[in-house]
Amino acid sequence: MVKILSNQTERKVGVESVIDLHHKMLTQGKRALTEIELVALVLNRRENCKFSQEKVRKIFDLCENQLHEFSNWSLEDFQAIDELDEESCVLLMAVWELSNRRWARVDKFPTITRSRDAFNMFAPKLAYLTHEEFHVAFLNRANKVISQQCISTGGVNATIVDLRMIFQKAILQKASALIAAHNHPSGLLNPSKEDLDLTKKLVEGSGFFDIQFLDHLILSGDNYYSFADNDKI
Repeated sequence: MVKILSNQTERKVGVESVIDLHHKMLTQGKRALTEIELVALVLNRRENCKFSQEKVRKIFDLCENQLHEFSNWSLEDFQAIDELDEESCVLLMAVWELSNRRWARVDKFPTITRSRDAFNMFAPKLAYLTHEEFHVAFLNRANKVISQQCISTGGVNATIVDLRMIFQKAILQKASALIAAHNHPSGLLNPSKEDLDLTKKLVEGSGFFDIQFLDHLILSGDNYYSFADNDKI
């Protein structure tokens, strides 16, 4: 049995095709599509590619429907899925990388006036990592960011920070202020004793070089902890 979808398209009843999803987005809007439908639509834009939603559902099962998990997957991780060929893997990596950059600001060097501004700046690079990284933003006297740099990369539970490297970079860039940030892959936002000790040393070191230490953020997903907001600086 054949049902007419439009003047130029047709489909078998009960079989979802890429034409169905294309039509659904055009008529109902992008938010009407489920995550599985969106991924199926992306994969099936290739010529002669028939990627069923059932196959897409299997991919989602691997991350327990937590989309952000895919942003950390490598090409090898995607290639381990039997249903995906190399071109499909590359397409998905591109889609999730774009999604991972959704916080990116038009102004690459924003002016920081509150902790939320700092979070928006650090989040694209730190929020969903599965290992810890420590980043520092260097600011001028007007609190406009000069640069943001990764200072250290660690494991799942910790990363080692060299204070000398931070202050060397600050002096070379003639920074007037600093904001530090690191992520907690565990999802727990409360600062550890090591986090508190490091923050204290950053405050003391900044004062020695006549540099203002504005804040230290801990990020995890869409949430963050600000040392400044919690009177820890």
